[in-house]
Amino acid sequence: MPHPLSRKFSLGFLLVIPFCALVLSITMRRKPDAMASPAPSVAVDETAPVATELPQPGADRISMIETEPGPTIAASAAPASDETAVVTGQLVDAESGAPVAGALVRWSAGHERQTTGANGRFTFDRAPVKYRFGIFVIKDDEYMREVVDVAIRRGTKTHDVGTIRLVRGDGRAEPARAKGESGIVHELRDGHAFVARVRPASAADQAGLRAGDRIVSIDGKSADGLGFTARSRLLDGDVDSSLTLVIETADGRQRTVVLKRRLPWEVARAGVQP
Repeated sequence: MPHPLSRKFSLGFLLVIPFCALVLSITMRRKPDAMASPAPSVAVDETAPVATELPQPGADRISMIETEPGPTIAASAAPASDETAVVTGQLVDAESGAPVAGALVRWSAGHERQTTGANGRFTFDRAPVKYRFGIFVIKDDEYMREVVDVAIRRGTKTHDVGTIRLVRGDGRAEPARAKGESGIVHELRDGHAFVARVRPASAADQAGLRAGDRIVSIDGKSADGLGFTARSRLLDGDVDSSLTLVIETADGRQRTVVLKRRLPWEVARAGVQP
């Protein structure tokens, strides 16, 4: 005679078999997520250009990265308009005023480059309008490398950047960064040097210099036509050394200002003091 527990086990086993079959049938009718169609692959064109710059707000866009001896001005995305202008200029020696021949000139918004002739002049036939770019000048065997920021207004057909005065020196040398600063952020417009911005608590700020003031001369040397490299070398120098500027305000009045160059972090620290 079978044991009572054996009869109960047999009965339970017979009930489990139909239940498992029912579950298996329901599962097979449903499509599991693992068998779902894979997401379509997206083809990536590895040869397509990749944007490496963020345009600045406003119609005129420029990306400037300060390096030694001067800034590298890289143009942003191409302008929406196809309007172009002819850009001309001349390179001369800063001391003698003689034309500089054989200098390489190129612009950041395109691949066009040329070498100046005996008259030191250069011409770009298709410079973008309503667009900021840099003109680079290289003649390493005689002059320091230079860069000039250019902006052309819409509707302009011809734009002359004027005379760019080159300072003699080895353009391939890596100059030591000056420790003392004047606190002036400067720019070249229409052949003249201007104060673009004044750093708070700097010597220039304490002397009352303001954005828009024209820098007529630096330590007795005319600032007209000097590029970024030359202006920076004249404005910056040893800590606590004196700097004499002739400044012309917007109303045409000129005054002489004597500044004392300071360490950048001293200026920054003074600017945040209550």
